[in-house]
Amino acid sequence: MKSKLTLSILVFLFFSSFAFSQNWVEQISNTTNKLRHVQFIDANNGWVVGEAGTILKTTDGGTNWIKITVPSANNELLIGCYFVSSQVGWIGGDFGIAKTVDGGLTWAKQGDAFNITKLFFINSEIGYAVGGIDGTTPNTGFIYKTTDGGNNWSLTSNNTTWSRFYGIQFVDENNGWAFSEKKGVIVRTTNAGNSWETVYANNSNYFGGLYFINKNIGWCTGRTENAGVVLKTTDGGLNWVNIAGSLPYAISNIQFFDEQNGWATSATQTEIFIRKTTNSGLSWEISLTTTSDVFSGSLNFVNQNLGYVVGGNGKIYKYTDNSTSVDVVNLTAANFELQQNYPNPFNPSTKIQFSIPKESNINLSVYNMLGQLVTTIYNGKLDAGTHYTLFDGSQLTSGIYFYKLETDNFVSIKKMTLIK
Repeated sequence: MKSKLTLSILVFLFFSSFAFSQNWVEQISNTTNKLRHVQFIDANNGWVVGEAGTILKTTDGGTNWIKITVPSANNELLIGCYFVSSQVGWIGGDFGIAKTVDGGLTWAKQGDAFNITKLFFINSEIGYAVGGIDGTTPNTGFIYKTTDGGNNWSLTSNNTTWSRFYGIQFVDENNGWAFSEKKGVIVRTTNAGNSWETVYANNSNYFGGLYFINKNIGWCTGRTENAGVVLKTTDGGLNWVNIAGSLPYAISNIQFFDEQNGWATSATQTEIFIRKTTNSGLSWEISLTTTSDVFSGSLNFVNQNLGYVVGGNGKIYKYTDNSTSVDVVNLTAANFELQQNYPNPFNPSTKIQFSIPKESNINLSVYNMLGQLVTTIYNGKLDAGTHYTLFDGSQLTSGIYFYKLETDNFVSIKKMTLIK
């Protein structure tokens, strides 16, 4: 009986793991070069950069990847890229920065910045580039800023107490953060990059990822010599707490959709993973085990149902989850509106319909009576129109719940009742 029970558990775990990993599909990149960064601006248009001057472009969600050549970056190490549209974007690497305004057909090298790792643009004019020098004494971290689309880059910070920066993010024009891999440094600005202050430094930490969902709540992940580290702040980075303790694996690239749900790449000394958290980073379940070095690669999710991860040997993985779909009723809408769910009361499912008059990033979530997040139905970009989704409450207890629609400039909350 014991052997049969053990076999049943192993079979269950195998098929559960296998089914979960089926959300990930390896795409054909036509390169074996190590890929270092991926960015999608919507479900179809994306870019990947990597070693030996590798630049790849897709316009069909990764079904086909086109190789792009940039003469000024030929055979260079490319670590970052940032696009504000399907036509306008920048790449960065040891050679410096180059820009395209025609979807990658032509490129122009910009400024005299060098040793660039990552870029971030607020809009087509205002942007930032970070990098620096490691391996020499002293190590140095650079932060550059442009206000004219990259025609001119000014060095806003050059600090020998920092190490080379490997990530930067802004949540609005004023509030931004950057991190260095070595020395465990996190810096922030609250005045549009005019000045930067060190808000965290720990020489025993090596950071690999940083992500903020608003100007207060963010995470920074990495490792020490012996354990993985997940730092979280709720006050804009002034104070950081290691919320996950000493993890038996390192956490690198991260992206969160809300305070609970996020993705990361991770590694032990022998294995590399893509992981997911549903509890704000306290724990991370394995979504995919891979032989590709995605730990030093990159991840980018268009929304919670669609994402990409890149890494060593030219590997590109695409994630899709169609378990929660948002369908279109009408392609036009006059105003932002969240309608009352129907039926209400309901058991176990109900229809939630809403309208957005323009393409918007939306978050549709459900909360309980205590104001605690129950689930995020959808978080990502949608076209203008009237949309609906079917919410399944079969895993919930009877009671009153609230569903909230939030965009950049609209918030609406409605009450619904589940009766079983």
